[in-house]
Amino acid sequence: MKRNAILSIIIGSLATYLPFWEWSGRFQQITGAVVIAMLVFYFLVGTEKAPGAATH
Repeated sequence: MKRNAILSIIIGSLATYLPFWEWSGRFQQITGAVVIAMLVFYFLVGTEKAPGAATH
């Protein structure tokens, strides 16, 4: 869980620097980073393998 949180914060904060974003202020960029981080966190948690799941 801690790993997912750290990864999502890193991805969310760095994703706001991609060239296709146009932020009009620092607050919008921070808000965008939080929203992207939340989406990434939900994706990481949702795609985790269940403990003890067989891998084929």
